[in-house]
Amino acid sequence: MGYVPHPAMPVGTLRPNDIVLLLAIGAGFELVTRLVLIFFKRKPDSIRKREVALKALDKRVKKSRAMGPKAFVETSKLERQQLAEEKALAENAETRRKTLERYERLAKNMG
Repeated sequence: MGYVPHPAMPVGTLRPNDIVLLLAIGAGFELVTRLVLIFFKRKPDSIRKREVALKALDKRVKKSRAMGPKAFVETSKLERQQLAEEKALAENAETRRKTLERYERLAKNMG
């Protein structure tokens, strides 16, 4: 890219209030974008509750397996329920990851 001539700007035309205003706007924008990204990175309470329920279900499955062959049907049902819950959590995590990536790209492009 070539040199673009421009007139010299005297230092007296730069007002300190303008500089402070631009710095405040930049700092405010940066603060808002970081807060939004923190909001999207944090797990919602509903997902945390589902993870706790999954751990409790895992304990129930282990307890049922320890009972031996007499609890095969119950163990099988619990294992299927556990697999379904793990699959739902994995899909939810993938959706959240894609959303976070999209907002990070948006913040990067805007800033």
